Order: sequence, then structure tokens, then C-alpha cells
Amino acid sequence: MDILTASLATSANQKTVRRIVRLQALTIAWMAIRLTGGLVAAWTASSPALPGFAGDSAAELLSGIVVYWRFRSRPEYTPSEAPAEHVAGGLLFIVAAFVIVGDLDWWLKWRDRQRSYFT
Repeated sequence: MDILTASLATSANQKTVRRIVRLQALTIAWMAIRLTGGLVAAWTASSPALPGFAGDSAAELLSGIVVYWRFRSRPEYTPSEAPAEHVAGGLLFIVAAFVIVGDLDWWLKWRDRQRSYFT
């Protein structure tokens, strides 16, 4: 590969990384809005599903931050992917914990809840 080809590849790679960083910034902003809305809705409605939605939004927000950090810190340094993978894997366990806690809360309070027409 000659110098011109390597320079063009590096330039294209930098453009791609800048687009990824911009997209992740937009994703982080949207997930923050979605998380806030989910928390407010969960608090207001006392629904067992809405805390799970908020937990999912929180995990997606943290995942977006991990991807943003990965490409913002050192886009050419691939060993930084290992910590990002570990954090992303841990976030899946956080989502599972949100679902389990929400379900347990609903089942433990099931007798105290008022019956609706549909249940």
C-alpha cells in the first residue's frame, strides 16, 4: 500500500469515527430523555412494566456512553474494546436485575393490588 492510499484510508476512517461519535452523542441525548420519561411514568403509574422500560433505557444509555467513550478516547486502539465488551455484558445483567426486581415487586404486592376488569 502506498502513502496516498494509506492517507485516504486514514482520512475515511477518521470521518467514520467522527460520524460514530456524533451518532452516539445523539443516542445518549435520546436515551436520557427516554430514561427520564420512563422513570416519571413508572413513578406515576405504579406499573410493573414501566420500571423495566426505564431499566432498559438506563442500560441503553450506559451502552451509548461506552460506545462513545470507545470511539472518542482512542479510535485506532483496539485493545480498548475488551473493557467496553465487559461493561456492555454487565449492562445486560443490570437489565435482567431490573426485570427480576420489577416482577418480584409486582408478585409480592399482587394481593394488595386492586383487581381490574381484565384480571
